Amino acid sequence: MDETKLRSVFRDAQIVDVDFSLWDERCRFVVIALEERPQTGKRLPLYSVDFVCTERITFAFSCQAVPRGHLQWNVDEMDISTSDKALRIRLSSSPQFPVVEVHCRDVVVSPCDPADLDFLVPGWNMPGAPLARPGLEQLANAARARVRSSGN
Repeated sequence: MDETKLRSVFRDAQIVDVDFSLWDERCRFVVIALEERPQTGKRLPLYSVDFVCTERITFAFSCQAVPRGHLQWNVDEMDISTSDKALRIRLSSSPQFPVVEVHCRDVVVSPCDPADLDFLVPGWNMPGAPLARPGLEQLANAARARVRSSGN
């Protein structure tokens, strides 16, 4: 684990995707590192943070009423501890945001290309947008629309 890089990414971050598709190998968060310098152009860096061999992950939600509508998920506090060859990483922010605690064997941080999300989910980074990965209903509706537009 590159703890310096992990701390840099989560110093002030916005979680835009949570991926459990390979849950038996790793759990992945895709995050925008809000305090890092743009890598190309004016876009802030986007990273995949893989929690390798995740043993436990918990989410705590406050369910506080948010007067402005939906908030994008921000993280600006991270605690790391180790025990018995495992890592415990706690991600949090102000009370209206979820608190996540991950117990895993390792963490790997890799850069992502925001153009991939631009292509797959246009508007994913607009203010007030939900997580980038749409729900099953939205995916099904988009697939139906593609089929209708192709004439099949």
